[in-house]
Amino acid sequence: MYKEASEALARSHAALSETHEKLNYSTSHDPATGLLNREAFMVTWLVWAEMKNVTCCS
Repeated sequence: MYKEASEALARSHAALSETHEKLNYSTSHDPATGLLNREAFMVTWLVWAEMKNVTCCS
């Protein structure tokens, strides 16, 4: 009984994780080109710039 419940929970978790990954991708990429959309690009650039101590528009 517990084994079946555990296996069902594991399958459910795997499906949820896959759906989460697809949703994250679709919200950060342009559907026509597959490239990062503007918001995702800016966030990525800002993280990179902060790591490299780059300033913008000084």
